[in-house]
Amino acid sequence: MRRCSRFVEGGLTLLLSGILAIHLLELFPSFLLLISIWLFSFFICVSIVFAVAGVFSEEMRNLVFMTYSSVVGSLLGMGIPMFSMLFILIYLCAIDLLSFKLGLLRRIVTLSEDRIFFRLKYSDKELVVGLGDLIFYSMLASYSLVNFGASIAVLSTFLILVGWIVTFIYTTKSEVFPGLPIPLGLGMIPIVVEITSSMM
Repeated sequence: MRRCSRFVEGGLTLLLSGILAIHLLELFPSFLLLISIWLFSFFICVSIVFAVAGVFSEEMRNLVFMTYSSVVGSLLGMGIPMFSMLFILIYLCAIDLLSFKLGLLRRIVTLSEDRIFFRLKYSDKELVVGLGDLIFYSMLASYSLVNFGASIAVLSTFLILVGWIVTFIYTTKSEVFPGLPIPLGLGMIPIVVEITSSMM
């Protein structure tokens, strides 16, 4: 009898919660959007904590890092003004190159814990990509989509992938190589061409 009453109480609670949610959504249409954003943010935060803590398998951790970096990069790419974005990306490329030349990049990779990198394994080697690199790739792609349209975004994304493959080839020759300058440099070419052609 007690089990049946708990079942009825639970069903009534769900029913009343559903009626309240429907009523709130009719009164406040943006309420659903707010709840969705909050739940998505909560899911991302919990996933990142679990990934860094080592709870997930390596494949699941890579999936979480890819999702997180895509979402964060896209939000940053949509929110930063046009010329500020170009200066930020150029500055980040310069810092990445400088840290490589000074040996800081190698030190960061060797001193950092293994759990904060995206890893790709092939044959007997392993490619380690920083989470920031993935964020900036998606930031440039979403920036080009928002500000210049689909054709420039597709071309920019294609050139980012070409740059990533070139970086991958250089990484197989040397142990550590900066991940931002080549992909972002190539990805910015259509944007710079579009800006200069619109100024003429």
